[in-house]
Amino acid sequence: MKIVSTKVMSEIDNKAINHFGIPGLLLMENAGIKCCTYIKDFIEKNTLNNTNIVIIAGSGNNGGDALVIARQAWNSGFKKIKIIISKETGSEMYLLHRKICDNLGIPVVKYKKEEEAVKEAFSESGLIIDGITGTGLLGSLRSDASELVKLVNSSSGLKISIDIPSGLGEEFQTNYPVIKADLTLTIGLPKTILYYPSLRNYSGEIIVVKIGFPPSLLENIPDAGDINYRDKPILPVIPAWAYKGTRGHTAVYAGASGTVGAAVLSASAAGRARSGLVTLFIDSELYKVAASRLTSIMVKKIETERDNFTLKGFTSILAGPGWGTDSRGELLEKFFDSNLPGVLDADGLHLLVNMEPYFDKYPGKLKGRWVFTPHPGEYESISGVDKEKFLSSPLAYLRKTASQYGAVIVLKSHVTFIVTPGGDYTVVDGMNPSLGTGGSGDILSGIIAGFLAQGIEPYNAAVLGVTLHQNIGRSCFNDNGWFLAEDLLPYISREIKNMEIF
Repeated sequence: MKIVSTKVMSEIDNKAINHFGIPGLLLMENAGIKCCTYIKDFIEKNTLNNTNIVIIAGSGNNGGDALVIARQAWNSGFKKIKIIISKETGSEMYLLHRKICDNLGIPVVKYKKEEEAVKEAFSESGLIIDGITGTGLLGSLRSDASELVKLVNSSSGLKISIDIPSGLGEEFQTNYPVIKADLTLTIGLPKTILYYPSLRNYSGEIIVVKIGFPPSLLENIPDAGDINYRDKPILPVIPAWAYKGTRGHTAVYAGASGTVGAAVLSASAAGRARSGLVTLFIDSELYKVAASRLTSIMVKKIETERDNFTLKGFTSILAGPGWGTDSRGELLEKFFDSNLPGVLDADGLHLLVNMEPYFDKYPGKLKGRWVFTPHPGEYESISGVDKEKFLSSPLAYLRKTASQYGAVIVLKSHVTFIVTPGGDYTVVDGMNPSLGTGGSGDILSGIIAGFLAQGIEPYNAAVLGVTLHQNIGRSCFNDNGWFLAEDLLPYISREIKNMEIF
């Protein structure tokens, strides 16, 4: 499914009306009817005993959607409904639906003019429907709407936002007031702002509501990305005649004193991810420890290989997990100068800070062959951008960094953004705290490197790897509860079996 900015979604809406001749009133009616169906399901799923519903209708089209929901719910038998409005005037469609609700006898409470009635409605509510502002907001909410949002958030009722939690907007700053929804029913297509890492928690569960936009408007959209809703993606076919020599050979440069585990996890993950051969290069003093823990992975002393350095026979590289940063920069340049695809993670990413002259001389040097997998702290280090800024609006920053290095960037968080040097992007909605355990990232980097070894294109390898990683985290948690990173390894094999076609 495509994911777009609020601006692009507004353009799609306008094209549906002006080019295809679909009346805005019909789109609003469809939105309200479909949203009401999801709301009924939500009430049933959460076994709400308190079905007092408060519906807040702003004066724009988002408020119009909310009023259609009010009518549909009322006509379906929900009679404990109160509509709260902040303005008597509004858009033409808002006023039309307001009149219908008045004629049906649905109680309306006027914010500011009936303050005690508003407070009473919130105190009695089991469910609050937020239709205050929608996607058109620029900057912060005005004072009346801001106060209304605070009242909503202080209420104990469950909260559903229509299209986008009121208060969010493309110019949003983290100190702005915003509805904290339990469910967001977003219209047409998912919006990128709902998934920005520092804003994701405002939306709760996100459901995309299809309201009848022509399919052609929802395809080939300029500046759209893709969103992966925990699907089971299909891995490329491995031929029946394949053997270890044709399934790829991953070179893993990882591990230092005290971090041998990172090397073991990442190398094992690469092998589990269908790489036919994996060789771990590690410091000589750690050789015996690593070799004793790895029975199916070849282990070599990095010092021996440094004297006769060659990457001949390898089809991908992984550098960085628990690697340390002393005397590694020269090797990293050799990796980058090769034509091999690779993954750079953890300590390998910290080495980039000292390699600015290299990339100043060869901007975009990696030409999309490498995948960088930073968590927010590592991305702050390589980009020089404050965490608060890029987590609130990551896409522009990630596109700049990906272009600078010529690398696919995987920004790991509870929502993961994957961006190519050309600006294409995929969002993987994680919200999976079980993966927040030491070594989990080493496993992800190994999975992606294993996919690269088989010839899967770096961007696809990154999307497949992140999705697989999310799925195994959920499966492992469902089976075992909270887990350690090594518990994930057998789940790679199990999940891949469900993803591949022979």
